[in-house]
Amino acid sequence: MLTRRAMAAWLAAAGSAVALGVAWKHFHHGDVPKPPTSGPTGELDEATLAILMATAHILTGLEKLGGPYAGYFGFQALNRPGYLGVYREFAEAVRHQAGEQGVSTYLRGSLDDRWSLLEKIESLSEGRFEVPIHRETLALFMQTDVWVVLGYDGWPGSPRGLDAYRRPFRSGASS
Repeated sequence: MLTRRAMAAWLAAAGSAVALGVAWKHFHHGDVPKPPTSGPTGELDEATLAILMATAHILTGLEKLGGPYAGYFGFQALNRPGYLGVYREFAEAVRHQAGEQGVSTYLRGSLDDRWSLLEKIESLSEGRFEVPIHRETLALFMQTDVWVVLGYDGWPGSPRGLDAYRRPFRSGASS
């Protein structure tokens, strides 16, 4: 029987091996998309943030995200030059590709419809959104929500045990 710890170690090793192989391939061929380094910074508007959160839902496959995705996107837009522009450009690409279906399809439609729309955007964007949106969202997922998927109450560094003593005992639990 595989324990949670062994499963987490196995997933981390497998993920690292895949990431290393992909990075080697890209660096060897020189086609790694670079994150933006210059451009405006500022607050994200609600519509853009909603599109970015829907994208995080699509990429992770989780109905309810527990990680700090909204805070992460907001921090990046405020503090990293160029990210605000990329986020706005991505939101505009979603609005443009959604067309007659409307943005509500991207925000609340079926996962298959949203995934196909995301693939269309990626094929037209030539990799501009790969690092600042897709890779960083998946990296954040690997640091946060993947722990919950594996069965833990939270991820390392989250204050999950500080309020456990205030909750009533579950039936059948020992004191």
